[in-house]
Amino acid sequence: VVIGRISASSVWVDGAPVRAAQNAASSNLTVVVNTDNYPLQADRAHYTAAGLVSLGDDMFSAWLGII
Repeated sequence: VVIGRISASSVWVDGAPVRAAQNAASSNLTVVVNTDNYPLQADRAHYTAAGLVSLGDDMFSAWLGII
């Protein structure tokens, strides 16, 4: 399982406990991808097209590491 961790953006009021739960889910067969450096749209909640491409690339690489 590959999880794209929610960004640290301030728009996520309850982001800290969600991020903590996502990190806690990490195991030998689960990888959490850090998304903090992906560019966000002006709403600070959604990734830009470039951010989505980076997310896909990083999630694929993470998946390759656990198969």
